[in-house]
Parts: sequence; structure tokens; C-alpha cells
Amino acid sequence: KSQPSIRRVLQLCRDNDLHVRSSLVIGNGVNNRNIGELPDFVRSIIGEYGDIIRSWGNFIQIVLPGSPVFGRFQQQAEQNGWTEVVGLYRKFNEVGYFTWTEQSRLNELFIRHTQNVDYDALVAARDQAEKIVAESPDTTGVTIEHGGVLK
Repeated sequence: KSQPSIRRVLQLCRDNDLHVRSSLVIGNGVNNRNIGELPDFVRSIIGEYGDIIRSWGNFIQIVLPGSPVFGRFQQQAEQNGWTEVVGLYRKFNEVGYFTWTEQSRLNELFIRHTQNVDYDALVAARDQAEKIVAESPDTTGVTIEHGGVLK
């Protein structure tokens, strides 16, 4: 079954006087070609539908402890000898949690090792998308790092 496009969904919301909160998770499936399209995509959607989008989150994928991705990445790290990743998992297994700095580093290493993308370009595109949303008169930008206050 095909899925409706984001524009179709947002137009239906507008037609029915509905307002939405939206988030964009950047990570799995990203590559150097499509990461460059992210700011233009955000600019286009905010430009067309910013009046009905109350908040827009821009998030880099989090490798959540307990998720299938978390377990698979640990196996990949051990098989490939990715010592920093293995060390993060060892620390997690010893104490049962990550600090935010450790979690962020694991997220970064996941993208660097498993996605075909320049991580620094990914962060720059995320930051640019965050700035585009912040400049919107109607939409509040939300990130883990900077939070967000509804307008």
C-alpha cells in the first residue's frame, strides 16, 4: 500500500483546520546526496505549511539501549574491532546507563560506521534545518540540545 506524501497529509490537516507537531529523525538511510537536500526540504515544508506546524523537531538518530539497532551495532563493533564503540558498550554493561555525552558519541559512531554520509555534513545540515525552523514566525524548533519554547 502506498503512503501519502507529507504535503498531502499537511494539506489535509490545513483543509480540516488541524495543527500538527512534527519531527525529523536524521540517521538511518541518510547519505551524502540526500543530506544536502535536507535544508531545502525543511525550508519548502515550513514555507508552505508553517502556519499549521506548531513545532518541528530536528533530531539525530539515537541508538536506544534495548532496541534492535543497539544490539546489532554492538555485534558489528565487536566483529569489526571498533574499539571506541566496544568500550562504550562495555561501560554501559558495567553501570547500566550512558551519560548524554556517551550516548551522543555512540549515536555519532553509529552513523559514521553504518551510514554512507559525512557526519560533519549531517550535523551542518541539521543545524541549518534548525535555523530555518527557528526563523519561522509560526513554528517552534525543538532539539534535544536546545529544547524549544512554543510560540
